[in-house]
This record gives sequence, C-alpha cells and structure tokens, in this order.
Amino acid sequence: MQFTSFKYGAICLLALLLLGGTAGAQGVKADAGNVLPMRRAPELTALVDAKTPGCYAIHDQTQTIREEAQVIVNFEKEMLLAAVLGARPTGDTVSITGVRELADRVVAIVEEHHPGKGYALTTVITYPLDVVAVPKSDKPVYFIVNHYVGAEKTGTTSVFPILRLITGRSSKVEKAANLVITDEQSWQNLWLLTGATPPDLTVDFTRQMAVAIFRGNGSNDPKCPPYRIATDVPYPFPPPSERGSNLIGPLSVTSDGKHLIITYHYVERITDDTALHTSYLIAIIPASHLPVIFHPIRDNNTAG
Repeated sequence: MQFTSFKYGAICLLALLLLGGTAGAQGVKADAGNVLPMRRAPELTALVDAKTPGCYAIHDQTQTIREEAQVIVNFEKEMLLAAVLGARPTGDTVSITGVRELADRVVAIVEEHHPGKGYALTTVITYPLDVVAVPKSDKPVYFIVNHYVGAEKTGTTSVFPILRLITGRSSKVEKAANLVITDEQSWQNLWLLTGATPPDLTVDFTRQMAVAIFRGNGSNDPKCPPYRIATDVPYPFPPPSERGSNLIGPLSVTSDGKHLIITYHYVERITDDTALHTSYLIAIIPASHLPVIFHPIRDNNTAG
C-alpha cells in the first residue's frame, strides 16, 4: 500500500509538469498532497450529460441534468468529478483512477482506453463516462488524461480549470476574433473592445491569463443571456438548463504538452429578431507559457 501511494504521488507530480507554464511549475512540490476518497454509485452517472465530452468538476445541482441531484449528492460536503467521452464505438472506456488534493489544487488522474488491433468493433454507439463523488474543495480541479490503445500508452492530455467566466451579447468587435491576454494593460484594452464596464475582478497575471472569443456580427439570437459574470463557473458551460440559449459554449482548455488548446462550440442562428448580436466569452485560466490554439466547433442550428 505504501508503494502504491508513493507511485501515485510520483505520477501526480510528473503529470503536473505537463500542465506547462507558471501553473505547472508551481504545482511541483515536495508534498504530494492527500489522496481523496472516491465514492462510486450507479446513480451518479445519471446526473451528467453523457453526450458532452470533457472532464468536469461539478459543485452544485444546477450543473447536473437531474432535479433530484441534491438527494443523491450532498453538495455541501461533496463534489462530482466526471470524465465523459461522448459518442464512441463499442469498446472505448474511461475511468477516474485517483484524486489527490495538493496545496493549491485538486488533481484527478483519468485513463481513456481504446481497443487495440484485433478487437471486433461494432457499429453500436456508446457514451462512455465515469463519475465519482469526492470531498468538496474550493481549489481548482485539474484532470490528467492518459490515453491508451490496447495496452500501449499513446499520450497524455491535461485539462485546465476555468477560474472565471464572463459572457456578453454585444461588443464593438464586428468580426470574429480570438485574443490571449497576459498583462494588465491588455486586460484594460480588452474592455474597450467589449464596450462594457470592466468587472470588479482582479486578475493575477503572475499566475493567471485570460482568453477572449468574439463571434462578430451575425450572432442573432434574442435568447442569448445579457452580459454577466459567472463567479461559480458551470462545468460544462453553459449548464444544461441553459443549453440552446447561448451562442458560445461549451468551452474546454486542454494541453498536449506542446500547445494550450481552447476548444469551444458556437451556434449561428437566424431568428425573427432584427438586431445583430456581437456575442463574446472571456475565460480566466491558469497562466501557461505554451502557445495557444483556438479550436472552434460549429454546432447545428437548434433555434426553435
């Protein structure tokens, strides 16, 4: 048991190096932290949207898809960690193998397996996911996802937490643009672009950075919520209760060790509303020295 604990601690510290930048460097400490107990139960998987791939920390009922979530999980004492693959051919699996709390973060280790050669794949589509309940923590949650094909490890992906999220439906930016903000002056200039009053929010650029996504003209949707600040960031964003009414989201921040990858979904709808909405999304995330790649995914038009 002592060897297993030491081995897992070493894996956590090695995985933190893959996070890159200031956040990764500061995560490597002599103290490997505390192993958090994981609670598994069949009813936990029913609380998560199995069709939205990603790794999520779920802190309250509004981030689930079931009203009875608060009966199944005591969110005052627990939080849910979910690893979701989305639609996959039969044979793919995912599992959260361990969770450790460090001084400034929580790290969850995930294994994603794809069958190797010789496995007889079927045309049946499944939605692999794993959901565990762990003691509640206010610290940001990182996921380290190890990918396997058969018994061979093929790579590792780090999933960064989203520390703060700001959305708006109107800005001065008329063409789609993606920005990376790493200093205070750029942060102030960003709000000149939005045309909104800067939020009462301090960004520590020694440890944090921001990314901004502007969709430009043509985002025409009266259902899009007005400008707001989400201090408790939904995972995934937007939460299931608001799915279909936002123009940008869900959003994820991952790293392959070489790049920081910002993946976001967007919808371009045509409605009876004649006003064009120049929607935007701003996410504050841990700082990283890695080059940033934005990966937009256009969703189907779902406007009613």
